[in-house]
Amino acid sequence: MGIYLKIGGTDVSRFITANRYSAVTTPVYDEENAFVNIYGERIRPRTGHEVTISAVLTDVDDVTAAALSDTLSAGSCTVTYSAPAEKSAAFECEKLALALDRVYRGVKYWTAELILHASFVPEDGL
Repeated sequence: MGIYLKIGGTDVSRFITANRYSAVTTPVYDEENAFVNIYGERIRPRTGHEVTISAVLTDVDDVTAAALSDTLSAGSCTVTYSAPAEKSAAFECEKLALALDRVYRGVKYWTAELILHASFVPEDGL
């Protein structure tokens, strides 16, 4: 199974550049309820996690680049991704950079760099 990345209704898996995809999961802690235990260790209750996806896409055709731009400018969108198992969630776009790579036979090809972020903290967490 290869890397899978679908943003909104657009599957961009085939455009992912080798070694330029990551899905990083980090814990979210409740800082307000942190305390020091009897051993002097600072204890912070874990309330959830956040996921940041970053990827570089190459040879993205005009139609796909336009669809990505429209989807990610709308704010939140559903993303299905590999981490390494396939997962889906609502993500927000932190960065979308599109650079025109070349024009070949009237078709524009783009390089896209994107960073997507989602926080998974229960409503009663923080």
